[in-house]
Amino acid sequence: MEQIPFIPAQDGDSVSETASRSLSVFFLESPVKCPSDRILAEVVEVLRKAGGLTDVRSKVLELLLLGRQYTEIAKILGKSPNTVASQVKAILHRLGADSTRDLFRIYLMEVDRNVVRSHVGRSCRRD
Repeated sequence: MEQIPFIPAQDGDSVSETASRSLSVFFLESPVKCPSDRILAEVVEVLRKAGGLTDVRSKVLELLLLGRQYTEIAKILGKSPNTVASQVKAILHRLGADSTRDLFRIYLMEVDRNVVRSHVGRSCRRD
């Protein structure tokens, strides 16, 4: 099994920024090494909810995360490459991402936020 590469932290980087770069290198620069369907579905679902993405934009996002080029996505979805480029631009804007690589940082932030939310309000029980 291929391991996710270790990318050393740069000055001022948080743990999630470093992890995001490592995941980006693994998933986005190696499109033939796809994440499992379950992991991909989770990433897409978290980002879909975070950005309020439509089903079409979610499918574009999924194909993008699989490392597909705009022309490939366009053929799969029966759209023009320009339409796909517009969809990707809209996805990035809705999620507040600077690039496709930035999507993993946002995913990690959303997961962190959801973990914190799930623990807020729970009381510690002592026996």
